[in-house]
Amino acid sequence: METRKIFKIRESYAVFLPKPWCERNSVNERSEVSVIWEEDVVAIKPAHMRAVAIKVSEPRQDTVVKLLVAALVTGYDEVKLEVKGMDLQFRHKIMSSARGLYMLPVEEGPDYIVFRVEDVKIDREKLIARMISTLSFMMDHVMTAPKADPALMESVDDEVDRYRHMIERLCYKYPTGSCVRHVQLARYIERAADHLVELAALEPKRELVGALKGAVDEFSRKSSTGDLAAVFDLIDSLNKMRFVLRQYAEDELTMLHADRIIDYLINAAEIYIDLIVGKSREIVLQPANS
Repeated sequence: METRKIFKIRESYAVFLPKPWCERNSVNERSEVSVIWEEDVVAIKPAHMRAVAIKVSEPRQDTVVKLLVAALVTGYDEVKLEVKGMDLQFRHKIMSSARGLYMLPVEEGPDYIVFRVEDVKIDREKLIARMISTLSFMMDHVMTAPKADPALMESVDDEVDRYRHMIERLCYKYPTGSCVRHVQLARYIERAADHLVELAALEPKRELVGALKGAVDEFSRKSSTGDLAAVFDLIDSLNKMRFVLRQYAEDELTMLHADRIIDYLINAAEIYIDLIVGKSREIVLQPANS
């Protein structure tokens, strides 16, 4: 990190970019850059497309998918995947996984596929809201279905994962001061969804799932207000929920997953405190409105 002076050119302000950064990113006086700002942070990125080549020595689906996810969330726009021994069946599986990552094939050869990422224009806060509403939908299904559908739960859980990947990608491509908080939020909500999948497989009492659904609804309502007192009230309410859950949990494993869902909701609520404080010039904490 360096400190640089700002100077004025007519009615605008300017600052010199570091020469090593320009050379590394092939930026010169004819280049275009993307300028992103939020709160007190300004970020500058080269405007040109970023590409990466991934070469894998054997067709292992889990390995290849993890590498594609990594390329997605670290902001690459084009991925050339080369896999030795890639047959038609393996190619079909990778194509299917890539579609779920918003990657479209633009070129193919015997042992390679070139994917182009199709960016979705949704802001981070809306993606977080979708994750929370999807978690609530999962709760509804577990609470109302005669028996939770494992395939449906896994599919919806994958949707939550994709939202998290989109948030990570947005934060890599357009970094701002609050990005780290949104990534943390996404991870906590994703982990709550993972534990709900495990909990559903245990066929818990509907009363327990109903209590958890109430916790998620309260989280959705109070965390989005931007009211610091409401978030503190939410954390207090979630901690008290543990006693209620213990009344309905029939075994230690059920209680473990229910408890972890509450833990991750509390973790996420604490991130909202950071977000609210980070946007404030003055912090005044008053009792929450009932």
